[in-house]
Amino acid sequence: MQISGWPNGLAVDYVERKLYWGDAKEDKIEMSHLDGTHRLTLLADDNLPHIFGFALLGDYVYWTDWQRRSIERVNKIKGGEREVIIDQLPDLMGLKAVNVFDVSGWNLCSDRYGGCSHLCLPIPQGYRCACPTGQELLADNR
Repeated sequence: MQISGWPNGLAVDYVERKLYWGDAKEDKIEMSHLDGTHRLTLLADDNLPHIFGFALLGDYVYWTDWQRRSIERVNKIKGGEREVIIDQLPDLMGLKAVNVFDVSGWNLCSDRYGGCSHLCLPIPQGYRCACPTGQELLADNR
């Protein structure tokens, strides 16, 4: 598979075994199977000035645009449904998307925040409690 232009964004859908990328030179978002076959263009638009940050979440591909200073999305399966989430954000660059309802794994902070009153920070030796700025831990360090 040959990718021309400036592939600025890349996202892998491990469940569906698909690869998604944004091309800032060609002004388009494409996808293929992980082996490079079945390549499709999801979005090709003159109004797609400069893709930079790129992420995949749920049924959508999200990206940041340097020139529009926006976060936008498009349906990852059928394209279309392009939506501007927010625009006119200064110094917008990278983008990460996380499904907070699909969390896996466990650590000592997973169970009632480790008994901490505000913040539980996992560390190699277990965990450490912390407080927001302007507050202090009590004598019990929780």
